[in-house]
Amino acid sequence: MPPSNRKGTAVKNRITRRRFLEQAARAAGGAALGSLPLIQARCKGTTEPEPPPPPPPGHDVTVTIQFYNHTQGPLGEKQYTGKSDGGFSLDIGQLGFNGVYPMRIAVRKADNVETMGSFVDFSKAGSIYLNYPENNESWEAYLMNSRENTYELFDADEKIHGCKLSGPRNITWRRLDFGSTGPDEPILEAVRQINEALSYPWKKYGSLTQSSGGDLQIGYDIIPYVDPYNGSLQEHWITIDPTRLTTYESRLGTFITTIFGYLTITGLRVVTAQMTDEATGNLTPFGKDMIGYFYVKDAVY
Repeated sequence: MPPSNRKGTAVKNRITRRRFLEQAARAAGGAALGSLPLIQARCKGTTEPEPPPPPPPGHDVTVTIQFYNHTQGPLGEKQYTGKSDGGFSLDIGQLGFNGVYPMRIAVRKADNVETMGSFVDFSKAGSIYLNYPENNESWEAYLMNSRENTYELFDADEKIHGCKLSGPRNITWRRLDFGSTGPDEPILEAVRQINEALSYPWKKYGSLTQSSGGDLQIGYDIIPYVDPYNGSLQEHWITIDPTRLTTYESRLGTFITTIFGYLTITGLRVVTAQMTDEATGNLTPFGKDMIGYFYVKDAVY
């Protein structure tokens, strides 16, 4: 075969790149050639980040815990590292902190000073077992101020009344009388002392704020039945009888204990009696410990 014919045969059998793409497009269902560059440009120009892969099971995490005496303040910080599908124990007696009650501890997620973090767990057994979270976290652990035979006073009553917060941590109240009247001073001072027992430089546990539209009503009333504390609390109002409680000190002390009973659904009268000083009506150190105890251990926000 002459060389020229061999050359012509070669040219005749050669396929151009454009023709190859056209045939490939038809074979793929008739996609137009002009669309191919657009598909390539869209794929090449995408900027959406790939989602991060989920953490592997049983990966290392660290929990940083700030410990507090619930009425005295910060005690120190400790870190605990382990696997996310595991857990760890805190033994109060092994933590190395002085002046704390050896049997009770409340653990919460860390938050700012004005806000109590969400509830993690509470124990009255001297130790607590905690599960590691999926990622590194900061927690707060509240140890109770040391006081013999104090917190156990609530345990039996807890089965009957619940001994927990009756509503939100921050509630509003207003001054309102029912059938009788009396001075504002013991009411305002009772609220002030309770707020003082709930607000510390390291954390605000809750509050009572006066408002014209307050949910809780506090005032005076003639109580028709004999009551050793001459105070009455209903679902949304608190009153004392000014005809039976005639001194500022007795009114102040009764407003404190009755408000405490309302806030914590507590029915144990021997406990509320110890909360105030009979001579002055003021909240006692025992009373401050009790108020703080309920607020750091309760899951209600």
